[in-house]
Amino acid sequence: MKHVGLRSNDKDIASQEQIDVWALQPIGSPFPLWTHLTGVTAPPTDNANYRYIKLTASDSYNTGVLTGESVSGSAPLVQATAAISDSGSALNGQTVRLINTERRVLRAGSSGTVESDALQGHRHGQVASFWIGSTALQGISGSGYSFALSSLAITDPITDGANGTPRTASETRPKNIGADYYMRIR
Repeated sequence: MKHVGLRSNDKDIASQEQIDVWALQPIGSPFPLWTHLTGVTAPPTDNANYRYIKLTASDSYNTGVLTGESVSGSAPLVQATAAISDSGSALNGQTVRLINTERRVLRAGSSGTVESDALQGHRHGQVASFWIGSTALQGISGSGYSFALSSLAITDPITDGANGTPRTASETRPKNIGADYYMRIR
């Protein structure tokens, strides 16, 4: 169990007392941990005073406290939920989103409102090729020439010459770094 000790000049408060930081997290507040770093550990699962869940589907950390897991869709549109099953929890029976599995980003305001990814309306330039000849298959005619559209394509995003080459992927996302989210349920 990780503890934070008191400073040496706090001896008046408690000379040898230690504070269990895991007992201080609010119930229902998701928080990230960089578990990829050596020395960072998840909250303990064996303390009678509190219990946490890892917001990840099919994770052994959640044994005995999550039921009815549901995972559907494929990346980047995965949907993952589970019900809290802990009789000592004020959240018992409530459904939570497994945001580590969904790779969902938290957004301020409107607690619990779920939104899919979106890209603000925009346009791409069109590239058209024309056929010039005496007979038009389709198009416009004038001045003895006929013009027909032979192809029309919407192009991929291209550089604007100032901000570099646009990065493309199977999802719309900001620059980011991953972290495992946990939440206290008791």
